[in-house]
Amino acid sequence: MTRMPVTGFDELTFGPSKTLDLHGSQGADDAVRRAEAWLRERQMARAGDVLVITGRGRGSSDGVAVLRPAVEKLFTRLKRLGVVTGVKTHNEGSFCVTLAPVKALFEAPRRARATYPPATGNIPEFAGLSPDTHEALRQLAERTLEDLGARPAQGLVEDEMRRQLSLLAPGLPAGEDPDAALRRIAREVLDTMEAR
Repeated sequence: MTRMPVTGFDELTFGPSKTLDLHGSQGADDAVRRAEAWLRERQMARAGDVLVITGRGRGSSDGVAVLRPAVEKLFTRLKRLGVVTGVKTHNEGSFCVTLAPVKALFEAPRRARATYPPATGNIPEFAGLSPDTHEALRQLAERTLEDLGARPAQGLVEDEMRRQLSLLAPGLPAGEDPDAALRRIAREVLDTMEAR
């Protein structure tokens, strides 16, 4: 299999922390899973522009690209979800992806099929969170609802907190305490919303 070399310019522009090489993927599903997890984590790290290398597909059976179209489809979905704002072809085997600010996750329209469990006084998803993280999520939920023009009633706030958790958790940085990372990101998003 012939691989596209990463040029010196790419190394200077992106560097290892902003480059994902999908050549080692075990098929399209694995590449999509790896790319989505990495892009969400890089979004939380505020990485800006990143490079995603899919290859040209010349090593695929019958010479038909498999990874590239699957990853392009992923980009379209991640744009709707507020993870990605732009994608440009960098060269025949890679894409330059512009990541959205974290607050875009909360601005993305809800999909009709998205469902959340009914609100209860004891929310199992929040059981492991520290009181400070729970409070940061509650404040962010109330602010998000206010921006939408909704009156933040208890059940609605809990539903919004659950939604926030489902949006933020997949992109929490590896190696950082999840509770602390969630609290930090929730506060950063809240600060950004209040600065408007």
